[in-house]
Amino acid sequence: MRWSTFQRYLLPGFVFQSVVIAGGYGTGRELVEFFLTNGPLRGLLGMLASTVVFSVVAAVSYELARRFRTYDYRSFFRRLACFLPAARAARTDPIETLRAE
Repeated sequence: MRWSTFQRYLLPGFVFQSVVIAGGYGTGRELVEFFLTNGPLRGLLGMLASTVVFSVVAAVSYELARRFRTYDYRSFFRRLACFLPAARAARTDPIETLRAE
């Protein structure tokens, strides 16, 4: 199956935005209370920084999930947790290691 540009690049971003951003900032009131308390310029810079951080984290997460070939959160975090020093040193299940800490 050949994926269109929309399906490959835009759709994951729209899904992420609708779940994470719209769920927490749906009314806009949260944006005003969180970002604009230090003035309009700092608020806009804060929104820009937040957008960049969310975008980078989402892009890296999607790329790691693709490379790990994990398409559910549990498998993804198991693979991701293997990179933690505590999980490698203990040579145990990384999820159990995280629960114990």
